[in-house]
Amino acid sequence: MRNLEEYIVLAKEVEHSPLNEVFDLVFNMIDKYTGPEKNHKAKVMGWKTSYKEGLATEHKIRQKLLLMIGGVAQELKVIK
Repeated sequence: MRNLEEYIVLAKEVEHSPLNEVFDLVFNMIDKYTGPEKNHKAKVMGWKTSYKEGLATEHKIRQKLLLMIGGVAQELKVIK
């Protein structure tokens, strides 16, 4: 695992911060840990669009974002 403390702090932010801020936090983590991997950002942008269009609930999006940052923190392949 990369930085457990950072992951825990970010996970709390994902659970409690406004969703727009959460997307920014996740994009920053992707930039920091995955480098040029663009599939992660594309996946998150898809979730953001789904939420904005009313196709997904805020709760569901937060769950997906938590799973993604957990996978990034554990250096797992998280694109499915």
